[in-house]
Amino acid sequence: MKKITLCLFLLLFYVVGFSQIPIGNGTNEAQALPFDPFYGYTYSQSIYTSAEINASGDITGISWYFSGTTLLPNSQNITIYLGHSTRTAFASTSDWEALASLTQVYTGAIPVTGPGWVTVTFPTPFTYNGTDNLIVAVDENMASYDSSSDDFYNTSSTTGRSIYYRNDTTNPDPASPPTGNLVSFYPNVIFEGITQACPQPTNLVSSNLTSNSIDIAWTDPTGVQFDYEYVVQAQGTGMPTGSGTAVGDLMVSLNSLTPNTSYEFWVRAYCSVSDQSAWLGPLFFTTECSTYTVPSLENFSTYVPGCWQEADNGDLVAGPATFGSSTWVADGFGNVGSTGAARYNIYTTGANDWLLSPLYDIPAVGYELKFDAAATQYGSTSAPTTPWEADDYVEVLVSTGTTNWTVLYTYNNTNVPSNVGSANVIDLDAYSGQTVRFAFRVVEGAANGSADIDFSIDNFEIRLTPATAPDCATNVIGTPDASCGNFDNVLSWDAVSGADGYRITLGTTPGGNEVLDNVDLGSVLSYSFAGAINTMYYFTITPYNGSGNASGCAEATFTTNANGCYCVSNPSSNDGLGITNVQLVSTNFPTTDVTYFDHTATSVDMPQGLNNNVQITFATGYTYTTYILIDFNDDFDFNDAGELVFTGESLSDDPTTYNASFVMPGAAPLGSHRMRIVTADYLPTVDPCYSDTYGVTLDFTINIVAPSCSPPTFGTVTVVENCNASEYVVNVDITGLGSGSPSLTDGVTTLPVSATGVVQVGPYAFGSPVTLTILHGSDNICDVNVGTYNFVACPPANDDCANAEVLTPGGVFADNAVVGTNVAATASSGETAPGCASYLGGDVWYQVTVPASGSLTFENNTQTGGITDSAAAVYSGTCGALVLLGCNDSSSTAGDDHPLITVSGRTPGETLYYRVWEYSNDNFGEFQVSVYDASLSATAFELTNFMAYPNPVKDILNLEYTSNMTSVTVFNMIGQQVINQKVNATTAKINMTELNSGTYVVQVVIDGTTQVLKVVKE
Repeated sequence: MKKITLCLFLLLFYVVGFSQIPIGNGTNEAQALPFDPFYGYTYSQSIYTSAEINASGDITGISWYFSGTTLLPNSQNITIYLGHSTRTAFASTSDWEALASLTQVYTGAIPVTGPGWVTVTFPTPFTYNGTDNLIVAVDENMASYDSSSDDFYNTSSTTGRSIYYRNDTTNPDPASPPTGNLVSFYPNVIFEGITQACPQPTNLVSSNLTSNSIDIAWTDPTGVQFDYEYVVQAQGTGMPTGSGTAVGDLMVSLNSLTPNTSYEFWVRAYCSVSDQSAWLGPLFFTTECSTYTVPSLENFSTYVPGCWQEADNGDLVAGPATFGSSTWVADGFGNVGSTGAARYNIYTTGANDWLLSPLYDIPAVGYELKFDAAATQYGSTSAPTTPWEADDYVEVLVSTGTTNWTVLYTYNNTNVPSNVGSANVIDLDAYSGQTVRFAFRVVEGAANGSADIDFSIDNFEIRLTPATAPDCATNVIGTPDASCGNFDNVLSWDAVSGADGYRITLGTTPGGNEVLDNVDLGSVLSYSFAGAINTMYYFTITPYNGSGNASGCAEATFTTNANGCYCVSNPSSNDGLGITNVQLVSTNFPTTDVTYFDHTATSVDMPQGLNNNVQITFATGYTYTTYILIDFNDDFDFNDAGELVFTGESLSDDPTTYNASFVMPGAAPLGSHRMRIVTADYLPTVDPCYSDTYGVTLDFTINIVAPSCSPPTFGTVTVVENCNASEYVVNVDITGLGSGSPSLTDGVTTLPVSATGVVQVGPYAFGSPVTLTILHGSDNICDVNVGTYNFVACPPANDDCANAEVLTPGGVFADNAVVGTNVAATASSGETAPGCASYLGGDVWYQVTVPASGSLTFENNTQTGGITDSAAAVYSGTCGALVLLGCNDSSSTAGDDHPLITVSGRTPGETLYYRVWEYSNDNFGEFQVSVYDASLSATAFELTNFMAYPNPVKDILNLEYTSNMTSVTVFNMIGQQVINQKVNATTAKINMTELNSGTYVVQVVIDGTTQVLKVVKE
């Protein structure tokens, strides 16, 4: 009777104390489930399977685990729906369960008291049938939002178990919800009131994780369940569909696991043959790394590889300072592809980045480390074009742990691997019987050069040292380009077992090596090179490894195509209509809206040693860099010295005709040659094969002929300005008369040239360009273009500090504003640049005497038609020893971008200098300048009626004016008042006899207006 009573009590305790079903044990907080408090509105649906619930009956409420920090004051209007369904997952982002299939079980607030389980009790229970799956839908309708840290716990799933829509302004209608977001998660939940016949265990936890074992425990919510089943399987497999391994305890120790492997664990209560609980899980874990046995190969198919790790900073003794990250990345080896290797960009000054291997057990002598390394220019497969810097290096290291590293090998500026890869083999006999790890460490020194290099590693292998040299390669084939004998030929061969790399010998005779002599190609299976046209080549591929080279390898041959070709230059786009016409000498070549056109069918004669007319009409609307190249030696390229004959840039006018005429070199070989015009919106260096964006390339045939005449010649050309008359002349030094009767013309006036020497043309008004030509006199093909010349203006009179223009201060800007200009202004020599407001020279100077108030405001404004962006600086001191007081470029409120600088506390009578320039010195014109102070704003007296004499003065200074002078005050140059005399008369005698010799400031007040003047006491 006592045992029966105890069992009945335990059963009653379970029914009363555990009338709830928990589902989900995840801690993911990044989902908008069951709703997102940080958004104004949310509608979501989540699926819970009947196998998880494993019960039927009345659900009286629902609980979610809240991990936030607030009480959700702005999320207090939720509606909850439950519904039966056969769904196991949502099919798409719009695959909502219809509202008609759901039952509203709750509308109201969510009673949050803090982090933890939040329970919502239903007014009327929902009767769950225990057979179908259950959909829980939540509609959050309060307009505002809570903290971004307010979240709920969610558990991951293998299928799309939830769908949600969230928005700050649009409140979704559950009857017709919009397209949402489909996620493989569901909220952790407790269904209240319902009881499982066989309760699911709870609180799945792990401990004591090693490389091959782990302990996992769980909790029995009833206190009377002792039989369980568990499943351990590959991570991502999902909920078990069959039975598991029996265990009669609340924990299990798993052994014989695989190192560095990801698993998932599930457990369920086993109440009877016909009754088991829902599976609890998954619990994810990854076993730790163990020491690797050798041989071993890491091909970097994934990155970071298992048991490898990144690290940062530190040194060889202490090892890395931090572990877990660096700037090593996954990429294709030598930038071929985007995966399969580890790559580091050698670019950032001061970098110190590590890539560490796992531990390896080296059991005995006879093992070696082999890996491939490559160095390419950043983002390309080509060899580095920016030089490897002397203080940058890559070390290959070894250690028994993570400290006290030994350098095995170093790559640096004297040891750069091939861009296609070089095999490196390092003997490991010194580490036999030890457990060691390896590392690649990139260090970039303090010097910041131009290096931008991608360094790659791949095929990291610890292996037995080969006992013999490899065999010769098979299937060795030379494949010439099918169309062009000067294009790349491809040599290929099959991989050889045991080979670390391959060497090539290449020549044009049997056994010849004048092209390549036993060059190490690394661990590649092909090689490309551009050969000569219609030429037979002989080559040998020799595999090698640590034991030596293959021997007796046969020589292969191939013959290049008999035809030569120029490289393709076909930009992918142009601007506007591109080039609409090219005139060569006198022949026009109209061109349609294309990026490339072949005009070679028509030949144009161009004479040696003479200027040849080339006019290119652009219709792009942008400036276009222009290059003209001629293949003088007819070798199907434009790369030889002297083959670039013109470089320039067109205007951006649309259309615009650009004069690209050039003088044909006097030694240019006679006959027919290919000429190429390459143009592009941005092409800072010539590229005859340019095929990028926004460009036009045109090909022509020219016939270089001997000149029919001898042109006149000239030497220096000098422009001489006359600032007083605002005009200039041009002096041309004629050095040869040629074979005709030469004359010099500007297109209007023609001056005969009868002897060598300087010929002067002009004068011309400032700003009027003139184009000069020396006419041959008999044959216009020998006319010589001298060039276009112009002189815009002389520098302003106040171009330097010593000639600063004197400003008279007024009460406001308009009182004494003057008009200045920066046209032809130069940078001030002998004065320190202000270091502010984008000063790039082109400055002018002003000076002003500080009034009695000691304060002045300096300001620029816009002059009609002038510059709109000026800058300025105010100085004290003297020219050559100035002290910067202030600098500005935009504080004026009068409009546009002009300076306003106010100084105060200065000594009355002191001279200040005002330096003005145009911001960035790239626009030129007039501007207004004024200096003023409110103390000077009263009605000014007429200075023409004011007299002060003598100056210099020995004893008595006489002052006279048409109105009464109120007072006179005299200051010395350090600001001390030395005389203060009341006057109230039209004349005054100021006795300065007792004053020391020097300069004094005299301040005269008349009708409330102050006039300041300097007086010298002898």
